Amino acid sequence: MYSLQRHPVIKMRNALLAIAMLTGSSMLLALEGEAKPLRAVECPANPSAEARPPQGESRSVVYRSIDGHDLRLHLFDPPGHRSSHGAAALVLFYGGGWSRGSVRQFESHARFFARRGMVVALADYRVFCRQGTGVPEAIVDARAAVRWVREHSSELGIDPNRIVAGGGSAGGYLALGTATLDDSGQAPAADRVGSMPDALLLFSTPVDLTPADIRAVSGLDPEQSARLSPIKHLRRGLPSTLFLQGTEDHLVNFSVVESYCAEARALGNQCTVKGFAGGHTFFNRRDRGAPNCPEGTKPCKATNFYQEALEDADKFLGVLGYVSKP
Repeated sequence: MYSLQRHPVIKMRNALLAIAMLTGSSMLLALEGEAKPLRAVECPANPSAEARPPQGESRSVVYRSIDGHDLRLHLFDPPGHRSSHGAAALVLFYGGGWSRGSVRQFESHARFFARRGMVVALADYRVFCRQGTGVPEAIVDARAAVRWVREHSSELGIDPNRIVAGGGSAGGYLALGTATLDDSGQAPAADRVGSMPDALLLFSTPVDLTPADIRAVSGLDPEQSARLSPIKHLRRGLPSTLFLQGTEDHLVNFSVVESYCAEARALGNQCTVKGFAGGHTFFNRRDRGAPNCPEGTKPCKATNFYQEALEDADKFLGVLGYVSKP
C-alpha cells in the first residue's frame, strides 16, 4: 500500500509513480516544482515512427523550420484540382496530449474532404516526445500552419477567406487556439487575422485546461493552464464553430463545452455542440468504444461514430458553402 498525501497533485504524482514502479512502464514523469501538475505521458520507444507521412497525399511542404526541425503540411488536393480553382481549405491537427501523435490520424478525413472539393492539409507540429516541447510551442506552430496556408493561397489554389482549422483532442485545442490565442497565449489583437481561420471543426476538444487530469497530461502549471484556456478568451467575432463531443468523455467534460458554446452564442458567435454517446476517441475510424446497450439486450456491439461524425462535419461545411454539393 502507498500512503498518498492529501494534495491532489501529490496524490496523482505518487499514484503514477506507484503504477510506473509496479508495471515497469516507460511513463515519463516530469515535475517542475510541486506547484505545477504532473506531466505523465507514455512515449513510444521510437517517437520518430509516428512522424511517418500519410498515404495518398498530393504533396508535402515545409511550413516552418525551427531548432533543426522541419514541420510539414501534408496536402490532399481534390481530383483535377488547379491553382486557379479557389477551393476552401481544411487544416487538421492530430491529437496525442501535446506529447505524441501522428498526422495519419486524420488521413481518411483528408481523403474524404478532398473528394468533397477541399484542399486538406494535415499539419505536423512540435510535441513533447519528439522535440521536448509543450503546449505553448504547439500553439505557435498551429498558428504558423494556418498563416502559411493563407499566405500561399494562390499557389495552393484556395480561397484565403475560406480556411477551416480542425482537429481532435489536443489537435482540436490547437485549432481552437488559432482563433482564440496569440503566440504568447493571450487573446489575439483585432488586426492580427493572418492565422485566424474562417471556421472551426473540432472533435473531443478541451476548452478549459485547468482540470487536474488535463494538467497532468499537458504539464502546465495552474497559471499557465488558466491563461491558455480558450474559455477564458471568448469574445465577439470568432469563427463559426462545430464541436463534435463524446458525452461519456473521461477527459473533456461535455457540459463545459456546452457552456463554452452558450457563452460564445451570447456574444454573437455561431457555435454548435453535437453530442455522441461515446468516449474521448469516438470519432476515430477504428475506435469501437465501450458497448452501450440496455440490460439484457443481445447481441450487443460497441458503437463506432466515425461515419456519423464525418457526415455531421460534412453538413456543417456544406452549410458554409465549403464543400461541393452531393
